[in-house]
Amino acid sequence: MKKQIFISLLIVIFFNFAIGCTVVRTQKIIPEKSAYDDYNINEVVLLNSKTIKFNEAGGNYYCPINSIIGKCTNREFVNISIGLIKQFRTSPPKSVNIDNLSGQPIKEILLKNNELIVFDQQDGFYNFNKKEISGTSENGSSISVNINNISQIYVNHPDTINYKDLDKTTKLTQILLKENNILYTFDEEGGKYLQVKAKITGVTTDSLLVTVPADSILSLKNKKMDVPGTIVKSCFFSGGVVLGFAAIIAIIRSLSKN
Repeated sequence: MKKQIFISLLIVIFFNFAIGCTVVRTQKIIPEKSAYDDYNINEVVLLNSKTIKFNEAGGNYYCPINSIIGKCTNREFVNISIGLIKQFRTSPPKSVNIDNLSGQPIKEILLKNNELIVFDQQDGFYNFNKKEISGTSENGSSISVNINNISQIYVNHPDTINYKDLDKTTKLTQILLKENNILYTFDEEGGKYLQVKAKITGVTTDSLLVTVPADSILSLKNKKMDVPGTIVKSCFFSGGVVLGFAAIIAIIRSLSKN
């Protein structure tokens, strides 16, 4: 009798362990500007205390991708992600004609392909005989460019603004991209900061498709597996279950013999 009780308890303990490793846990977390890719959002509580429950597929969190939009002087409309932009300019640098340069320091030159070359602290200089502007760029490269390939000569640096200080009232005159130092110059309307709000979308338990702005959410409930669904960990877990069964069988056989 004692052996049967011991074997029963052993089996119950083992299955409790196996089920416990895969139990789904629900907890409250506050929405932040980051993705919840490994979470299944099943419920959101709004600031007005209203609760929205999603179906089994759960709600999806979409992280905002902010950008700068506007029409350039060449009439091209652009919408460029903030992450691609190196510098935000609120006033253009002073541009002069080569004939009016008259010894002024050359800070930057804009090529006809819209690539901006920024000179180091020694500035660029104009070689009248070669019809070239030469100097050392800010990254230490020696530069010599024929004036026929230059569209703008800038003799001072522009006013700029930090990304964190951008808002809907900001008017940008130029933006400089990280890739190839491409410069976009906006028309008189300027470039505008387009801020996209984070949101959660999904189908509710009433089969309604809803979109909820993240800033209207007080908290959300999510489900996440305690054991991440990776191949390696799943294999270890499956192997542990098999070994557990084998151990139980061995114990039962041993007790039966005794």
